[in-house]
Amino acid sequence: MNVGNSLVVCGASFLAELPYKTMRATLMLSTRFRRRLPTWIGVSTGYLVHVGLAVTLGSELSRLPDT
Repeated sequence: MNVGNSLVVCGASFLAELPYKTMRATLMLSTRFRRRLPTWIGVSTGYLVHVGLAVTLGSELSRLPDT
């Protein structure tokens, strides 16, 4: 597995998906709680973990045999 390719895919997925549900959830949580920056950092970190797991598991699927 090429780490550089994984980082590019992870970054592209993060930027492409951020404006959707995650951004709305972040905005809602940030307006509900007084500590906005830690809330945003927590949501962004959780999303990065999610994308990282998806990339890792997706690349592991390519190792499965064809039959």
